[in-house]
Amino acid sequence: MKVIKNTKQRQIILNILTTATVPQTAEDIYIKAVSMVPNIAKTTVYRNIDSLFSNGIISRYRFDKDKYSYELNTNVHSHYLLCKKCGELTSLKTCPLIDLENSILKDTGFNITNHSIELFGFCKKCK
Repeated sequence: MKVIKNTKQRQIILNILTTATVPQTAEDIYIKAVSMVPNIAKTTVYRNIDSLFSNGIISRYRFDKDKYSYELNTNVHSHYLLCKKCGELTSLKTCPLIDLENSILKDTGFNITNHSIELFGFCKKCK
């Protein structure tokens, strides 16, 4: 991961993601950014999101076939359950792949550096 310049626009995006409790779509981020800086361009927000993702500063999830959602990268990664009916997003408390990753490393020597899981179904209210 290379160091990238911390511009005002990038800082706004990082502030939005820092305070978010669930991953945000690029459109969500743009709407919040406009409320802080009314003249910020949509292309500027989207370009900065791409740069932050490319540099490993934010993570990307595909909860919807047509859009990605983003969250700040931290030392603790998350996995999510998404209700297909109401859209409720629930974070899993632990990573279910830690044991599998350790087994793969032991058996093959392959060191997994990251992974992503999104599970889709119906929440308690909707099933």
